[in-house]
Formats: sequence, structure tokens, C-alpha cells
Amino acid sequence: MKVKTLSKNVLLSLLTVVAVFMTLNVILSFLSGISSRYSPDQIEVDNQENIYLLLPRGDILKYSPDVKLLARVERKPGFNPKDICISEKGEVYVAARFGKKMGRIDEQNRISNIIELETGFMKAFKVDRKGNIYITEGHKHFIRKLNPKGEPIWKIGGTGPGESFKGIPNGSGEGPGEFDYPKDIAVDRVGNVYVADSGNHRIQKFDADGKFLSAFHKDKKKSFRPEKIIIGKDNYLYISEYSGINQFKSNGEFVTSLIKTQDHIWDFAQDSEGNFYTISGKFRKSKKLGKYDSKGEFITELDIPRKQDKPLIIHLASLMKDGIYSATSPVIILALLLPEVHKVRLLLFTRYPLKEPWQLKWFLGALLIGIVIVGYLLIDTRRRYNKISPRAFWITFTFLFAIIGLPSYLIFRPKGVIIPCPKCARKKLIYLLPCPYCGYAGQEKES
Repeated sequence: MKVKTLSKNVLLSLLTVVAVFMTLNVILSFLSGISSRYSPDQIEVDNQENIYLLLPRGDILKYSPDVKLLARVERKPGFNPKDICISEKGEVYVAARFGKKMGRIDEQNRISNIIELETGFMKAFKVDRKGNIYITEGHKHFIRKLNPKGEPIWKIGGTGPGESFKGIPNGSGEGPGEFDYPKDIAVDRVGNVYVADSGNHRIQKFDADGKFLSAFHKDKKKSFRPEKIIIGKDNYLYISEYSGINQFKSNGEFVTSLIKTQDHIWDFAQDSEGNFYTISGKFRKSKKLGKYDSKGEFITELDIPRKQDKPLIIHLASLMKDGIYSATSPVIILALLLPEVHKVRLLLFTRYPLKEPWQLKWFLGALLIGIVIVGYLLIDTRRRYNKISPRAFWITFTFLFAIIGLPSYLIFRPKGVIIPCPKCARKKLIYLLPCPYCGYAGQEKES
């Protein structure tokens, strides 16, 4: 009996620590997000100099050249953007994070013309002037070319002798047409394909039919780790590394290092005048949006917009939703045993970012259910506990951890018959003395 009581106390102590952690996490997430700026992952510039920023959760924001918000791209349910590129014609294409899908942003700023791609998990993609699609699959160490319908034309790589750190063959290699985590791909006007073969510290060049042409790198091969390639309006190649952007000729000849920073260049783009736009910043630090001229000279740091460009009530609800999702991260441990719990958590907190009134109603409806549960706990814990601390714990824990919080409460709550107090007539647990309402401490009799 003592062992059972000790186990229960230990478990309740752990749940208390989790509840305190989650409460603080929600408060900090809410406060830190009130005046925070967007933290974009990718940037592209179209032929009209409009800037597209892709945010971590898949939102795409369209800005004017002076960084004034023009539109928020409308996306369809089930299509969560992961990557964005602009073709030579100026069309803006978007690839989905899941589902092997690709679409195009139309004039109404909606993702339309969605097609299924016969490919796996893509790392990066580009679209040429004919609508052909070029994809890198980093972890599988190969590239693909697809036709405008998403059907395969050719595939290169994925058959090398390389092995993973566990000694399992993974298809990587160092020979011509073999890759080690290809990060990006680009296509020039005549159809030549350039691949940032990052793990092999080089760029590989292929013709339109996938035939290997050459491989090149900077002066010190092992220090060269290409991340992104774009082909400028001047037909030069611009290739980013961790903290710099280099210029190459199409034959692989190194020209110069244009931009050098102290920060990591997460992404960059070029406008029709040759100006560069960069997203840079240190790991886990706020990102900066910089603008450079065609020679790599710094022009200005553009102001990344803050998050208050949507109705305040939706903004506050989004922050609360994000905070609750962040705070319930310990549920992942339980999700290993109960996958359905994690599915419900994802459905409630990550399926749709709040930006439209109907989504706000949907979220507030889910929140209302939580409030009803909390209301039930306010009444039931008052009947069963004298002390405030266990009542506060269960209310906090269930509000933040509702999926398993309520069942946990029903298991651990004091058991017994609920009867009216002889003095105040309010209902309470039969053996709970004194009465939590009036303080009466007389002997109870079941009625």
C-alpha cells in the first residue's frame, strides 16, 4: 500500500513539474510573439521586382520592392508549401512539403494548377522555360527531370557505392553523375543543368539530356560547400556558401567572391537589375533581409515586417495556439505509445495557421471545449479537495494537456460518494473534512 501511495505521489510530482513548465512556456511564447518579426526561410524576386517570402510554416507573403505587404498567398487545405522558385518566364511555382505536389501562384495570389509529381521527398526544385521540372532528392543522392505533367524524363545518381554512418548503402558517390547530398539545382537558357553537390564540395554540370559535362569548384575544394545556385540575367552562376556568394562563369571558371558576411546566408535571390536580396542570420537568432548591388556592395538592410498585419484578435489567437502547441511538446513521449493522441494534437494546433475569420471560429470552438472541461474541474475539484494547490494543478494541467489531462484526473482524483454538507447543503466528498465551502468539520453521515 505504501509503495502504491509513493508511486502516486511521484507521478503527481512529475505531472506538477510538467504543468509548471507548460504554463511558463505558454506565457513566454505569447509575450515573445507579440512584437516579433517574421522569420522567413526563403526569398524570391519576380520580374516586377516583387519579393516573395516563404515562412517556416508554409505561409507565403508577397511584398512590393519597398517591402510593403501586397498579398498573403492563399493556399488550399492539404497543400503546405515547402519550396518556392520563379521560372525564366517569371511564373512563381510552389512545391508542397507533403504529398509530392507542385502548384503555381496565379494573378489572384492563389496556389492553382496543382499537379502530382512522380518523385519522393524533394530538397529543391526549379522549372525551365518549357515547364520541365528539375528536382534534387538530397537524402537519396540523385536528381530528376520531369515533364510539365510531373512524369519522369530522366534520373541521375542514387547508385553510387557510398554508405551511411551505419554502413548501410545509400547510393551516394564521388564519381561523375554521383552525388553526396545535392542541395540545389539550376537550369540555363539552353537546358544545361547545374547541381550543387554539397557533400562532394563541387558543382556538376549536365546537358539537357542528362549527360555529364563537367565538375568544378573553388580554389580550395574542401572549403567549398555550395548551398544554392541561381543563374543571373548576365548568364553568370551565383553560388552561395555558408556565409558568402561566389560568381562563376558557365564553364566553371571562378570569377570572384561577391558577398561575404559574418552570418549564415540562408537564402538569396536576384532581381532583373542584378541586385541581390539575402536572408541571413546566426543559428537561432533573428534573421535579416539585406540588399546588395550587382557588384556585391551593401545597399541597405530591409525591414522585415512584423506580425501585426492581420486582425489583432486573429493574431492573439494564433499566438495562443502556437504557445499551447509548443507547451504540449511532452505529449510526444506519450504519442510513441498512443499515436492517436499525437494525431489529435496535430489536428488541433498545426493543421491550419490562423489568418482567416473562419479559422478563428474553428479554433475558438476547440478552445470553448477546453473551457467547458476546465469549468467541470472547477466544480469537481472543489468538491474533492480542501487545498488550493491540487485544484490549481489539475485545472492547469488539464487545460494545457487536455487530451490526457482529463482521463488522468478521473484516475487520480479522490474516490468516494458525493453528498450535501449538513450545514451549507453544497455537495462535497463524503469524508472530506472540513467542508471546502463553509468549513464545517462535523462528522458526516451518508444520506
